Amino acid sequence: MFKPIALRCARVLAAALATCSLPAVAAVPAAEFTVLAALFINNNGSNWTNNTNWGTGDPCDDAWYGITCNAAGTNVVEISLPGNNLVGTPGGVGSLPANFNALTRLEEVRLSGNRMNGHIPDLSGLNALAVFSVGNNELTGTIPPVSLPALTYFDVSENRLAGAIPALDNVPLLEVFAAENNLLTGDIPPLDAVPSLDGFYVGNNQLTGVIPPLVGLAALEGFDASNNRLTGPVPALPSGLIQLNVHGNDLSGPMPAAPALLAPGRSELCLPVVPGRANNPNLQLSPDPATNTAWNAATGEADWNAGCRAAAAVAAVPTLGPWALMGMGVLLASLAGRGGIGVRPLRKRRKL
Repeated sequence: MFKPIALRCARVLAAALATCSLPAVAAVPAAEFTVLAALFINNNGSNWTNNTNWGTGDPCDDAWYGITCNAAGTNVVEISLPGNNLVGTPGGVGSLPANFNALTRLEEVRLSGNRMNGHIPDLSGLNALAVFSVGNNELTGTIPPVSLPALTYFDVSENRLAGAIPALDNVPLLEVFAAENNLLTGDIPPLDAVPSLDGFYVGNNQLTGVIPPLVGLAALEGFDASNNRLTGPVPALPSGLIQLNVHGNDLSGPMPAAPALLAPGRSELCLPVVPGRANNPNLQLSPDPATNTAWNAATGEADWNAGCRAAAAVAAVPTLGPWALMGMGVLLASLAGRGGIGVRPLRKRRKL
């Protein structure tokens, strides 16, 4: 249970959480204590899987579960509560406090796999923040602008976020950007300002426009923009790429040369046709047979382009009305259940 200091804060949170008195032994600044108290209250802290010592004295001196402080014990540097049953209150103020950036020395946030709700707060000023992981929650709103000079890992995947992907010009050390399985719209921003980018994962959204240039991203190993509404060609690819997933779009033109390091069977370009979803019907074989052979190996298909050609054939039939599409969907579902055809699950990406 959160001790009397936090319960007192809970009663006045809506009016003035910042006025709550700190315990006499508190070493962290009042603003940081206030953020932690709000995090507990906003997420039904009494029912967390583990809330050991929360509300007892000082977060640093009394070792609140999931909280790490600096060596001096004066500032919070890490919040790590993944899969800890943090549940936002329906219709409440949101799981992440609006003054979250009062944790000015924060380096890592690991809150994935909970049921937090509300918006992602302003993160500006968190100049030491290297890891921000809040995937697999119920967050809404937009991804705020990110200007975080130390950020290396940013995961907001599997939420209910909408709007555009923010510019990535001010995260020069970023290695992983993960925002798949949301409701994002607009273009993929330029990526050339993040030369350290190792993985970019934005599949299963509603993104439009073209895939930006990638060839200059020497560190890029994984790129997933599948199941969006992207058009245009697949651009030239960096030599270190291991996995490319771009199926479920409306891409066109011949495939570029396949990087030599592509892992066998892990890339996805033209999966079996799914009624009602584009599947790159205009993506074409390369005029170079060796390139096609390389993509066959990378996708694990005897003919990587077969699904795209099938999608083009379906799109060319003008008499395929809604009842026919429904029937095709039933047929495909039946075949998938018998192992005859189906969409392969996406390969797992690197996570912390």
